[in-house]
Amino acid sequence: MTHPKDIKISAPEQFALLNDPDFLNQVVTRYLQQFLEAEITTFLQAEPYQRTGDRTGYRNGYKPRVRKTRVGRIELCVPQDREGRFHSGLFAHFQRSEKALMLALQEAYLQGVSTRKVTKITEQLCGTSFSKSQVSELCQELDADINAWRARPPSKRATVDVDLKKHIEAFHTRSDGTYGAPRIFKDLMDMGIRVGKKRVARLMREMGICGFSRRKSTQTTRKTQQSDKAPDLVKRDFNVATVNKLWVADITYVPTYSGFLYLSVVIDAFSRRVVGWAMARHLQSELVLSALNMALYQRRPEDVIHHSDQGVQYTSIAFGKRCREAGVRPSMGAAGDCYDNALCESFFATLECELINRRSFRTQA
Repeated sequence: MTHPKDIKISAPEQFALLNDPDFLNQVVTRYLQQFLEAEITTFLQAEPYQRTGDRTGYRNGYKPRVRKTRVGRIELCVPQDREGRFHSGLFAHFQRSEKALMLALQEAYLQGVSTRKVTKITEQLCGTSFSKSQVSELCQELDADINAWRARPPSKRATVDVDLKKHIEAFHTRSDGTYGAPRIFKDLMDMGIRVGKKRVARLMREMGICGFSRRKSTQTTRKTQQSDKAPDLVKRDFNVATVNKLWVADITYVPTYSGFLYLSVVIDAFSRRVVGWAMARHLQSELVLSALNMALYQRRPEDVIHHSDQGVQYTSIAFGKRCREAGVRPSMGAAGDCYDNALCESFFATLECELINRRSFRTQA
């Protein structure tokens, strides 16, 4: 008998074993074939070519039989006797016990093989118990299978997975643990590595890593019914031919232990660069004016479009006056529609997810 302590399988081996349909198909086929041989031996009371007075009949070749199982299509050779009296009880019990068989085989390989476990499986499948010698022979087959499986060289796919995991870990570390499967997939494609997004997600699950998700939103845009809004000059088309033709702006917040700190930015739509920004403890028009003034000082544009939402800061008299003085054309999307200012919303989503949400700030300084 093989004691469970004699066989130890590491965690990577367990995962590979339970996710290798070819190996499981081979194991199930060998198991069932051995069960059939043990079953006819018990029925005839004699091993093949054994001379004994207890023999009740003789073998008469095999009949092929195909079964569809959870691990694929398996082909079995059902033994026959000369009188045609032998009828295997395996298939009648197998249909009801297939799931239990798969779990029992996996457990036997992961925790160790013993005659007690094998005897229990045979009784469930065939409705009868076999001799100790027959069960011991099945246990030896189990040991041979698992030793052959552990000694086999890694497949081509497994070798590629090892290299992919190195690249995935490098990209994930470089992003400070923020990149998930979609972004790492794009990075791999940029490197010229052809791989599926689902495969990247599977490997990340195996490695126990994932991206960082977003936080719940807080409203920072407040629209006033009395204010005059500027027309929408962008119409959700953020494609421009050069710099300083279209700027997008918005406001977000940074939570601290001493209250919210508000951040206003101005982004150039062509370069995707933040050309102006400002922070304050309030949501007054001075916040967005400071960000606009920084952008004007750094870029000195001519006839640039400043696109934002309909927040009271952007519809204020002071902000409109500053735009006229600098030759800036204000543009505003529809109220409550994030898609009209999608470029800036996307920037804030990345900033919040990958930087702000992952840190705690004690003060506003």
